[in-house]
Parts: sequence; structure tokens; C-alpha cells
Amino acid sequence: MWVKSAAFIELNSRCAAQGATVEWLRIRVNQLERENAILKNQKFHLPVDVAQIERAVAVPSTAPREPEPPSMEDLVHGNVSMEDMGDDEAKRLGVGWDADTGKVVYGR
Repeated sequence: MWVKSAAFIELNSRCAAQGATVEWLRIRVNQLERENAILKNQKFHLPVDVAQIERAVAVPSTAPREPEPPSMEDLVHGNVSMEDMGDDEAKRLGVGWDADTGKVVYGR
């Protein structure tokens, strides 16, 4: 998927904020479960096992990364956005314009 850099940075920061919220909730639920077990043990004199919610994967990095540019195959088969990529990006990808035939030239 091709996304503008500003939108990608915004989405990445939202993802990082949501990851921090989920991490806070995980810690808080674990704390409440331990407190609940202690209270039950004090009231009923029965040991209660406490399940812990653990983090399955690492929290994603908050450092913004640039999205990968589309491959030449994606360009040829039309698997990209129809928005104008600009002259600099087209030159970098090897996409040009044949003024004689009026056709787009794909290739470096």
C-alpha cells in the first residue's frame, strides 16, 4: 500500500499510542487480579491462583519509517494509487513519458 509520508507518520504515532494504552491496561488488570486474590485469601483463607496477562509481542517502535515504494511490477500491473507521484519519484522509479507516441514508458 502506498501512503503519503505525513499520513504514515500520523498512523504510526496513533499505533504507538494505542500500544501504550494496551500495555497500561495489561498492567492494571494484572494488578487488580493480584489484589482480588489477596482479598479472597484474607477473607476465606484459601489460596487463589492468579492468571497473568503477558505481552505476546513487542510494542511496535514509535520511530517513523518511510513506506516502501511500489515495485516495477506493481506499476506495470496497476496495483498502486492513481494519484500523480510527481516528476522526482517517477524519475527515481524509471517511469517516463515518450513525447512522440504519447505513452508512459516503464523501465530504467
